Amino acid sequence: MNPSALNIRNRLDLNGYAVADVGDRENYLAICNQLGKVTQTREIFLKPREQVEKYTGYSHLPDEVPFHTDHPLVNVVGLFCEEADNLGGGENLLIDTRDILEELSPLEVEVLKSVQIPLPRSEDRLPLLIIEESQPPHVYWLPAFAIANLDKLENSQAVAVRRFNQVISIRRREKRHLFFKLKSGQAIWFDNFVMLHGRDQLDPLSKRLQVRAFIQYVRIPERERR
Repeated sequence: MNPSALNIRNRLDLNGYAVADVGDRENYLAICNQLGKVTQTREIFLKPREQVEKYTGYSHLPDEVPFHTDHPLVNVVGLFCEEADNLGGGENLLIDTRDILEELSPLEVEVLKSVQIPLPRSEDRLPLLIIEESQPPHVYWLPAFAIANLDKLENSQAVAVRRFNQVISIRRREKRHLFFKLKSGQAIWFDNFVMLHGRDQLDPLSKRLQVRAFIQYVRIPERERR
């Protein structure tokens, strides 16, 4: 295994994210393919508002991006900065859901496990929270979908979802999260089931280009990482 991919894998498993200088898109994608199966790549850049898909296309707008789960069926997301800008703002943000859950009561956590959130462009739903023994939490959070469906939930579920959202909002306001201003040639990978991703507001004139990769990441036992 490529030493860079091995190092990234180790940090992903330990911290839930990894940042590295990878040079160019070709090397970035090569590392992504060593982490697992790449199911989709997409260039992220600003588009005219009328060309942006409602709810799921906000990364193409300069507006602040709320903390959310990217594609809920892939467990690792990569972002490579191919072209940075020298304008202010636009930091990529991460928040660890383990920290959020620690601020909730045991009852609130238990109730969140019963909440189902719709999938975009689908009739299917997924649990907001899955907790299995000896595993990190598996969170699916799309605020626009979760908040819009509060009236369809039981009262205890709606209260727990509002509380979950409140903790995220407070942490963002108080800047109790990770933030990264990627330079050209840098990339970040994060555990999409554990870390929620957001972005600060971009300058509307930004020409920044990032390349996102969805990865079906497969954990490898320590003894096999050679």
